[in-house]
Amino acid sequence: MRSTRFLHLVSAETAAETLIEMAKRLPEEMIPLEKACGRVLAKPIVVQKNSVLSNEMLDEVISEGETVFAEGTILSARDVGGLAALCIDPVPVVRQPRVGVISTGNELVPPASKVMTGQIRDANSTLLISYLRDFGAIPVFYGIVPDVAEKLTETLRRAAEECDLVVVSGGSSKDERDVTAGVIAQLGTVRIHGVSVAPGKPLIIGTAKDTPVIGLPGNPASVYMITQVFVTPMLRKMTGEPAVERTVRAVLSMSFPSERGREDLVRVKFRPDGTVEPCLGKSGLLNTLVHSDGYLRVPAGVDGHEAGEEVEVHLWQGC
Repeated sequence: MRSTRFLHLVSAETAAETLIEMAKRLPEEMIPLEKACGRVLAKPIVVQKNSVLSNEMLDEVISEGETVFAEGTILSARDVGGLAALCIDPVPVVRQPRVGVISTGNELVPPASKVMTGQIRDANSTLLISYLRDFGAIPVFYGIVPDVAEKLTETLRRAAEECDLVVVSGGSSKDERDVTAGVIAQLGTVRIHGVSVAPGKPLIIGTAKDTPVIGLPGNPASVYMITQVFVTPMLRKMTGEPAVERTVRAVLSMSFPSERGREDLVRVKFRPDGTVEPCLGKSGLLNTLVHSDGYLRVPAGVDGHEAGEEVEVHLWQGC
């Protein structure tokens, strides 16, 4: 199996552009109106002749040929009510992406298991499945796979055949046991192995049997942040959902350093006075993620921020 390990690090922009380039728009499907809430419209809804009866919506002025819902609209309960009034049933929506989730590691056990010496509960799969469901994707969990190339090859091959995207957590690092990059290379191509971002340096981007595969770090905090920054925009491209990121401007309550030469994703939390402070600590600390409200992106050429400086805070998406 040929080596694919950290040949060179790419920038965060290059990694993001690669993922967007790999994302393929999913096909349209027709679903009953009562199941349409939360789904993404695959094409505009245009008022057809006689779609509104003369005794309906008496105070409305809707002309034939008028576009009432644009392509890419995430349908709310209000939207579904409007579609019902226009007699649009079934509704053309983008098929939900099926995302395979694989956890790797000899030390991992299911979350409900009693932990023995040298074991770790698998929090990544639960985190990823919950995140994907909140986004509107269909997560497919393929279980915990040990750090054995043959077993991961078998599992990844099946996931790639059944899903639109596969994410593998815990299989990308500098540890010689990690075999994800080699398995992806065997089944397809490794396009990127290593990105100059912290946390998330060992990120893998590739394909297996023409299906995009993303190899994530092993600790849950890094998994969540990399999923937020890199995986979500790819899913949006696949569904046609508008790329609207929630950001606010805020003033830093304290100074903090950053390492030049890489982009730092720094978790922050809001203080009662409206300022934000960094949740400092090792990048893998889960408690700094749980108690944070969002993150800052510190560019590679910047060595930190000073107290009183105004910064842009990227708020966490979803629940």
